[in-house]
Amino acid sequence: VTVALHGDIAQLTLDASGDALNKRGYRTLNGEAPLRETLAAALVELSPWQPGLPLYDPMCGSGTLPIEAAMRMAHRAPGLMRAFACEQWHFMPKDAMRLAREEAHAAFDPSLCEGICASDIDPQAIALSKVHLRQAGLEGRVRFEVRDMRQVQLGGERGAFLLNPPYGERLLDRKACEGLYRDLSFLARRHPGWSMSIISSHPAFERCYGRRADKKRRFYNGRLE
Repeated sequence: VTVALHGDIAQLTLDASGDALNKRGYRTLNGEAPLRETLAAALVELSPWQPGLPLYDPMCGSGTLPIEAAMRMAHRAPGLMRAFACEQWHFMPKDAMRLAREEAHAAFDPSLCEGICASDIDPQAIALSKVHLRQAGLEGRVRFEVRDMRQVQLGGERGAFLLNPPYGERLLDRKACEGLYRDLSFLARRHPGWSMSIISSHPAFERCYGRRADKKRRFYNGRLE
């Protein structure tokens, strides 16, 4: 129960979710500097990628971005495999909640998911990604592999890169990150028909990358802008 006061108005609310909504239920093992699942879902929605177009994450970490894209493609409800606090309320219609879950399970079709691939230079990150993919009910529907981003060379005239590279806050120092950003520009040049969507907290990212972004959005990953 939460009480909020604004001027002479008090607002009383009940927390219907319990655990935070970014906790989808599939990500139980986190690597370093994980991206919140809700933020990852927002990035997928805002990127130029659409189901049917190849999607590649060359720095996938624990796999959150490609898994969220696969969930969207397979019509998997975000809360399909987690509980909500309201399910325990005595006045919540049990049949309605049961029906909602049944409809969500019926809509989920992993066979619809194809064309999503991801890689990371860290074998442990790929192992985490595969565990999370299995826990999301999408085992085998995203291709994960150990690969250095500088060695990525993909076929196809069109596609979308979507990634969350290290920021230099916790994982690597800033100089190393700036080198990675320059390498990302080379990746884009090797794939002229592919879009490149990147989230970064580094204020000089565009300078390191070598060009200005066509479009910018402001987000927060926790308290990190």
